Amino acid sequence: MSISQARGFVGKRCAITWTDRYGNEFRNVGTVQTTRFVPMYGAYLVTESDEVSLEKVTDIQTVE
Repeated sequence: MSISQARGFVGKRCAITWTDRYGNEFRNVGTVQTTRFVPMYGAYLVTESDEVSLEKVTDIQTVE
């Protein structure tokens, strides 16, 4: 997922699925607050409880 695609989810409540470096899958439901780019680490999706690397995001869906 690119940072421009992720910006479409800012301010929305979403279900985000991602994998860690070991391949374990995690899911979090929360409001996406912003996206940010960190030099040497890449783009991140910032939610109310986590910061997730966009490289690790496998699925994101809006929740009503």
